[in-house]
Amino acid sequence: MKETRRDMTTRYLTVVAALVILMAGCTPALNNSQSAERCTLAGVINQRNAVQYAMNGEHAKARDSWDITRRVYAQAVVNARLAEWPDKKQAAISYEYGRSLGVTCFFDPAETYLIKAYDLDKKTGHPLHMSLVELARLMLDQEKYSQATEYFQSALKELDQAEFYKRSPADSIAYADFLDEYALVLSKSDKNSEAASMKKRASEIRSKYPDQASLTERTPYGKYCIDPSSVAKSGADTAAICGDDAGRKFTGGQKSLLFAGWLLEHVVVILGLMLR
Repeated sequence: MKETRRDMTTRYLTVVAALVILMAGCTPALNNSQSAERCTLAGVINQRNAVQYAMNGEHAKARDSWDITRRVYAQAVVNARLAEWPDKKQAAISYEYGRSLGVTCFFDPAETYLIKAYDLDKKTGHPLHMSLVELARLMLDQEKYSQATEYFQSALKELDQAEFYKRSPADSIAYADFLDEYALVLSKSDKNSEAASMKKRASEIRSKYPDQASLTERTPYGKYCIDPSSVAKSGADTAAICGDDAGRKFTGGQKSLLFAGWLLEHVVVILGLMLR
């Protein structure tokens, strides 16, 4: 059945009313420091924006549009921080932003955000190997073999503790790929006997699964470099890299302006629906 203008208007008003009720329901929490920001209109908007930007980042990444991926994840990082997302979610956002920074050759900020993801995962008791593997590969692709060796060593310890190589044939091959890269780093550091040991372990794993491939793609660090000056064109990108928005809070006046703008936007949409 085709939706009429009245139906559309009613549905839209219902959504707006639900959001207003949400705001009212959050009012008692405004005196609580951590929950207050999430319960304000600004907090709700930031949460919504963080989710949307993260989704956009995944879509861009799937198309190998890494410059766009980096820019939208920068927005996600800022909004997630302003919305005071739980550490687990901020770890995931920082991890993806760090990867996209590394792919587009912002290597130092990439390391910073991958370390942040690691620290947040450690704080919340989540697996640490993902961030460590990415840090190891980030250093390998910059030919920083000394730092890469340290990260590979730490990552291997976490992978073995989790028995990653036993999870599935695909994970076993991913583990073998990691060992081959570790062997390369060791050989570049003149640790040839250790490198040979890693290559032997990788070969033994591959012989068990000759037709299997890893299901994950390696992050192509340094493959899609861009002009660093272009970052200045993206305020959120700069803020996320430099931390300009860290700890930012909205004043009462700013919240009122946000609410007025939000309300006006929806009134215009509703009137447009009614007059069509």
